[in-house]
Amino acid sequence: MVSIPIIAQLGDRLAECEQRLADASFASSAQRVAATLLGLMGSGPALERIRLTHEQLARLTGITREDTTRALGEMADRGLVRPGRGRIAVLDPEGLRRLRSGEGDCQRPDRRGGRRRAPVLR
Repeated sequence: MVSIPIIAQLGDRLAECEQRLADASFASSAQRVAATLLGLMGSGPALERIRLTHEQLARLTGITREDTTRALGEMADRGLVRPGRGRIAVLDPEGLRRLRSGEGDCQRPDRRGGRRRAPVLR
């Protein structure tokens, strides 16, 4: 029957919408950027170049361009991505998956045991 595949596809889309809503509500900027890059990447090769500007990625992710640039810089420092002019090379998809799930966030503990942002090199 035709209706079963359509229902399955609707269920998949609903699950994706719920995940995006949860990400928008609870995920850090870096987690949101990682999730967006992984979604754009699909199941391609490990070194995939995504043709996208920081502004376009920010719009897709739902955060400011500045926060997107900061998150990409932190990911680049960790060897996960290599941003370039109008493109982003994904170097470590598994690292992005860990970041997306919260296992490898881009913040480091400070001496007092709290969290602080990783420095961004300019």
